[in-house]
Amino acid sequence: MADLIYTNFFSVSTAIGSVFYFSAGAFLLLAIPKRSAAATNLGLAYLFSALLAFPFVLAHAVYHEYAAYHRWMTVLMALLNPIFFARFFYCFPNDRPARWKNVVLYVQLALAFAFTAYFIFATYGRGYEYHFNGHYWNRHSKTASTVVGLAILLSQFHVAGAGIFSAIRADNTRERLAIGGMTFATFTCTLIPGIANIATRQNRLEYETFMTVLILMSVLGFFFVAVLFINNARDRTTFMAKIVGLSFVLFLVLLVFLSSQAFSDREEAYDAVHREQTARLTVDPAYAKQLPDLRYVVVSDLSGNVVKFESDEAQLPPELNPITARKAEFEAHPYATGEFSETLTDPAALGKRQYRMHPETGEHFVVFAALDSRNERLYEAAYRYRTYRAFIHTVGVRYTIILIGVSLIILGGFRFFFLGALITPLRRLLDGLGQVRAGETEVTIPVGVKDEIGYVTESFNRMVRSVRGAKMRLQKYTDELEDRVRDRTRELEQTLDRVQELKLQQDGDYFLTALLIKPLSGNNVTSETVQLDFLTEQKKKFSFRRWEEELGGDICSAHTVYLEGRAFTVFVNADAMGKSVQGAGGALVFGAVFESLMERTRIVAAFNQLSPERWLKNAFTELHKVFESFDGTMLISLVLGLIDDESGMLYFVNAEHPHPVLYRDGKARFLGLDGMLRKLGWTLMAQTQFGIQTQQLLPGDVLIIGSDGRDDVQLASDDKGQRIINEDENLFLKHVENAGGDLKNILAEVNRAGQLTDDLSLIRVAYRAGEEPADRHVTSDETRSTVTRVRELMRQGDYATAESLLKPGPDGRDPEPEILRELVRLHGELKNHEQALNFAERYIVLRPGDTNMIYSAGVLARKLGRPDRAADFAERVRLRSRSMVPNLLNLAQAYLILKNHDRAIKILQEALAVEPANERAQKLMNLARSG
Repeated sequence: MADLIYTNFFSVSTAIGSVFYFSAGAFLLLAIPKRSAAATNLGLAYLFSALLAFPFVLAHAVYHEYAAYHRWMTVLMALLNPIFFARFFYCFPNDRPARWKNVVLYVQLALAFAFTAYFIFATYGRGYEYHFNGHYWNRHSKTASTVVGLAILLSQFHVAGAGIFSAIRADNTRERLAIGGMTFATFTCTLIPGIANIATRQNRLEYETFMTVLILMSVLGFFFVAVLFINNARDRTTFMAKIVGLSFVLFLVLLVFLSSQAFSDREEAYDAVHREQTARLTVDPAYAKQLPDLRYVVVSDLSGNVVKFESDEAQLPPELNPITARKAEFEAHPYATGEFSETLTDPAALGKRQYRMHPETGEHFVVFAALDSRNERLYEAAYRYRTYRAFIHTVGVRYTIILIGVSLIILGGFRFFFLGALITPLRRLLDGLGQVRAGETEVTIPVGVKDEIGYVTESFNRMVRSVRGAKMRLQKYTDELEDRVRDRTRELEQTLDRVQELKLQQDGDYFLTALLIKPLSGNNVTSETVQLDFLTEQKKKFSFRRWEEELGGDICSAHTVYLEGRAFTVFVNADAMGKSVQGAGGALVFGAVFESLMERTRIVAAFNQLSPERWLKNAFTELHKVFESFDGTMLISLVLGLIDDESGMLYFVNAEHPHPVLYRDGKARFLGLDGMLRKLGWTLMAQTQFGIQTQQLLPGDVLIIGSDGRDDVQLASDDKGQRIINEDENLFLKHVENAGGDLKNILAEVNRAGQLTDDLSLIRVAYRAGEEPADRHVTSDETRSTVTRVRELMRQGDYATAESLLKPGPDGRDPEPEILRELVRLHGELKNHEQALNFAERYIVLRPGDTNMIYSAGVLARKLGRPDRAADFAERVRLRSRSMVPNLLNLAQAYLILKNHDRAIKILQEALAVEPANERAQKLMNLARSG
């Protein structure tokens, strides 16, 4: 047995790896109580890694041909190991049930055993070969090794793919990073040794360096995987296991470096001794008799001819001629150490350890060469290979004993060493926590050592004493509670009587305010084309005697007014800032002022002769002036609008109120996303530019206007009890669509989404409900044909024929708007401004949304010498679009004619702000300032 076992660096290093894999799998992962499927598969992967490394221990330590069979075991383990690493990733972090995982497992197991059987069949019966670079026997088949190598490589890529798949489906970033780190470590600690293995087989890397890289990369890489798993898995691991694991890995890494250095020193010592012995033979051939491990000496000239051959036994075959033997060796053993050279005097071959093998008996020799330069002779001395292995074996035995001994100390002794200082104190502390959690407060944990755990234990004992004292005080308080409750009840009854009196007075004030607001928030619309509905849900609910009421700052109001002889529907949805009484006070003031404004519009001619744009501006300005007098203590947000009952033209302003919603054809969208004004009562309102927004309503359109209570909905509460308020204003669009534009259904949708946190008021405006959108505002085919023909005639200059085609409507009514628009163009070309203005005014009645036509009417009125009418048209355009410079210039000219130079200067400043280089504006500015 002593002639078979020769340990070396390779056997010790692979033993280190095998011990680590087995310990990590058996004592760290598979020892976890109630472990997860991920822990089980990772533990099995580590065990198979140990079974993969252990045959290499035998292969490098057993000096016998039968050691070549280790490849059969390593091939199987190398194929099984990736299977369980991949399955680990499929199960981590959540083991979601999936039948395909078992299918993949069974397929991979079948392939692993099939490839192993193929390799055994391919290598069975082949000759043995000995690799001097690693000092191990092997049964080699190049084709079978290539096929199995590709299968193992594909398995490693499957592990990487499984890790990537697991990272993608992870629930959070922390888990994704952990899986990515484990995937990278697993792939790297197999890929880099694989590359080093290829370099070693191509004689580009020493086998010893390859083994060092393999062991260090695998130990550190797989330890990194285990650490990431323990710190991110839901499995319960022990603090002791982490201490032992970290200590063990540090010891193994240190042992790899120490053993590598020790074996290297031992190798250098052997070489130094035998180089010296070989050199001495060149001067004293008789010295050979003093060397017991010397097998033969070959003396040759510098051309390679053998001069003398001496051996301690019968004559050895001539094949051991130095040149012939070395060349045959390298041809037969491509992994042999060193480089072949036919020049025996090559310095690379002199003094360097070489190997020979007897071609018949297979005996191995360690060979050193030395040059006798005086006689031009080359001496090659061959020593027993077993003597070399025995010389190295002494270091291997020492480090094997160290590995076994320290492993037993760390894995078994650490628990004993830390029993009194760490494990027992922690266990007592955990037991105490469990007793306190169960309600036991008579707990005292003894403090053994005054270290960190002792400090925590003392703190725990103080905490238990505090809890015990608090419990005793609570019991005492409970015993006295009945008397205290009786006294407190009497005091509370007296207080409640007083509170009830005060509450009755307060509810009376609330009730009076609610009664005052109610008539100010009515729907007084008499239109046949426009229908309005209100819905109000105030946050403050109260009872007064037998009445149930609500109070808040939201208010809705609507009226029918006549402007320029046409019927308009006025509506407003306002929200006074403040809670309960404060908001209700603002709503009360607003309602009173707004009702006064409606009454004056009905009875004062100066008001009902205004255009809708001018009326909106005046109404907004008057409302703002009232609230501005409160010096910012009372602010109002609102949407104030006018609808032309006949044409459906909508004019509105928005003062920091939620955007109106247009519901058309089952789809909801916001209106007026640009041009929002500041709240009523804002003291810096004069610094903002007033603007009116317009929208042409079609038959069947529904307009929804609401206060911010529609969006301020509490969706849920977080873990700390903090309210989660909706911040998505587009959610209301979904409510409108789901409710089909119905107010009650909209309220139900809002309540379904969450809980109201503010006052809510809604106005629903329906224009020509029941009519199809295609019934109105559609140009007939005949009219389109006529317009096309008229424009062609006008380009040809045949205005008479063009005018004859523009006929009035049936029964003397106005023709279609498109015909009126062409008449305006026709008479404008003919300089017939009077008729052009007449047709323009008739067109504007039918199409009030055509801003360009209103601008044209303003120009025509100015040319006809009607500056006041021109200013009115131009102001309407300005309220819609302040950046339309031609209109601003026309308006300034009208004010210059009216001798209103200050107003003209202000208008021209707006024009120059848009177009600073406008020459016409500059000339008019000079004229206004000189006047």
